[in-house]
Amino acid sequence: MNDEIIALKKNKTFDIVNKPIAHNIVASKWAFKTKQNADGTLERFRARAVAQGFSQAPGFDFEDTFASAIWYELLRLLIAICARNK
Repeated sequence: MNDEIIALKKNKTFDIVNKPIAHNIVASKWAFKTKQNADGTLERFRARAVAQGFSQAPGFDFEDTFASAIWYELLRLLIAICARNK
């Protein structure tokens, strides 16, 4: 967990701030996963913090939601354009 927090701080994607007045704190938990090499041996343990979004109230704790997702049609189009233009 410490390695993950250090990596988040290094990438400037995590910061400790004071709690805003009259707002809920979104709970979180740690999710653990083992990463393996191609031959099945253990490479390392992975930990990540996951927000529990069900504790939020729409219009109070958040206004908009965003989930990065790839549109495969757009990706195929981009690859086709790149291949065509070499």
